Amino acid sequence: MSSSLVPVTQAMLDAAAGDGRNHLHPNGNYEQTRYYPAAQINTANVRTLRPVFTFQTAVLESMETAPLVVNGVMFLTTSYNHVYAIDAATGKEFWHYKHKMGPVTTFCCGPNNRGVAAYAGLLYMARSTRSS
Repeated sequence: MSSSLVPVTQAMLDAAAGDGRNHLHPNGNYEQTRYYPAAQINTANVRTLRPVFTFQTAVLESMETAPLVVNGVMFLTTSYNHVYAIDAATGKEFWHYKHKMGPVTTFCCGPNNRGVAAYAGLLYMARSTRSS
């Protein structure tokens, strides 16, 4: 894991709207604006952006959550309660967690996951449960 990873504090979460280095809330901040305040990308250079890496998960199902980024470590979730920690600059996988779910019966929208939250050195996953 990256040595730059630090525990997320309440002060960091409170200041997330102005943090151009991290993405600590699924929608950017407590106000849910989905606005990212970094200045590196602007109207003059946006057309020159190119993908740096692609990351393939082991899950062939929908992905409906936004990743979190804490000091260069990206945490993303997939359906069936998988969580990945990857280097946000290179795509290198640090680790992969797969929650054991048991049988899944889907009535509507698939075995979607609701993402992760980081706080005080812990990562919390709002996992989906099996339906019957």
